[in-house]
Amino acid sequence: MIVCDNGSNLLSALCKGKLTHVPCLVHVLNLVVQRFLTKYPGLPELLIQARKVCSHFRRSFPASVRLAEIQREFHLPTNRLICDMPTRWNSTLAMLQHLHKQQRAINEYLCEYGTRTGSGQLGFPPPAQWLMIKDACTVLSPFEEATRMVSRDSACISDTIPLVFLLEHTLRGIIDVALEAEQREEEEAFPSSQGPSLSADSIPAGPTQIRQEEDEEEEDYLSSGGIEGGDSSRQGFVCPETEGLVRGWEEEVHDTVILIDQEDSAANATSNLCCMGSLMMQSLLKDPRIRAIKERDHYWLATLLDPRYKGKVAELILPAQREHRMTKLEDALKRNLCNTFPGTVRLPSADTRASETAGDQRNSGEGQGRLTDAFLNFFSPRRPGTSNVNTHCQRLHHMVQDYLGARADLDTFPGDDPLAYWVLRLDHWPEHSQYAMQLLGCPSSSVLSERTFSAAGGFVTYKRVRLSTDSVDRLTFIKMNQSWISSYQSPDAEVME
Repeated sequence: MIVCDNGSNLLSALCKGKLTHVPCLVHVLNLVVQRFLTKYPGLPELLIQARKVCSHFRRSFPASVRLAEIQREFHLPTNRLICDMPTRWNSTLAMLQHLHKQQRAINEYLCEYGTRTGSGQLGFPPPAQWLMIKDACTVLSPFEEATRMVSRDSACISDTIPLVFLLEHTLRGIIDVALEAEQREEEEAFPSSQGPSLSADSIPAGPTQIRQEEDEEEEDYLSSGGIEGGDSSRQGFVCPETEGLVRGWEEEVHDTVILIDQEDSAANATSNLCCMGSLMMQSLLKDPRIRAIKERDHYWLATLLDPRYKGKVAELILPAQREHRMTKLEDALKRNLCNTFPGTVRLPSADTRASETAGDQRNSGEGQGRLTDAFLNFFSPRRPGTSNVNTHCQRLHHMVQDYLGARADLDTFPGDDPLAYWVLRLDHWPEHSQYAMQLLGCPSSSVLSERTFSAAGGFVTYKRVRLSTDSVDRLTFIKMNQSWISSYQSPDAEVME
């Protein structure tokens, strides 16, 4: 499996090499957020105005000095405003967050210098725009946290499905909170009479142009081959039941997905949060790359093989499909194990038979007085036996059943390393552990690989261009693996001389 973005040249190379393409989740989330930033009514104009304000303070030294004085007067953090890079949405979020924190200082500065040359071109942001900035930060913050999670060195492919599910759950919570706040405002506005109840059905559905454009883009993407670039090998990872699961996820949140016209949003500024959450939910649900991720079995198998998520996989599936879907995943795991490790029955070695005999003696008669051995034997994973197993596939099936039936795995924490879990079980479940490590060894994003080029850029500069390629490779390797170096002692001065 190769993790990369959705570039046509990369997809073509993977297709010719008959390699499985794993889309980089960071790039996928970037496309979802970029669509939101360009589709939401009024937000592109707001970003232009925000960039104009931030660039004014970045270019003008007197303006930045006066802004710092105002910040100290109002006891605000003396942070400088930053300008974003349109190609990096996380920098756009940072720009909006800095503007929101310095709202009082910026308004004071514009009131004081708004009529002067330079500052007069900035304009004075109305309260509706400041509220839109705050709501945009609320909607974009979960995606920024998700990007950081999948950009860690220890992030693996098993984090993808739970992360997408939690993003949808978080957006649904944002929409619900916004609806409750608007409903309270309506009740306060009509205390004596029954005012109009605010619900998903009572709010106008808004323009259909956005939905039509999304449907057309989705049809074009799927007709061109989607993420796999038309590779027929993708069919091996698609399970028919996942299509119903994806539709179920969309139906579950359909009642809370709302789109409001720009005029209605301007008339009721408090509805911006509900509008933004609804459009972001639509972008996430209708994105063809996210839909393709939900339909690929190896994502679900990786989540099932991760001991941190093993007991939570059923919660990611709708109750009506839960039992049937879990059975299908277990069958798919057994089938993949048999296909990956074909072979005949492995007869137990003399050491294995001796250990099993000693274990039987401890359980039956001779070793009953040794509480420590009985304690370790009780809590250790069950070694797949050979007395009741006739074929190699049945032995692999027993490994899967033992893993799924183990209750001690439920005590794992989110910070635990799933690969370390399977390394400790190589002796008990050899084939199962190898397959799990092979699947969980795939990262969820290509950020770590891209950092290699950033690390090399720190060595090769304009003042250091005589380094050989071997030296650059060694320095980059040390830089990228410095966390594995337990201790480093600098050489003595005599050695350096």
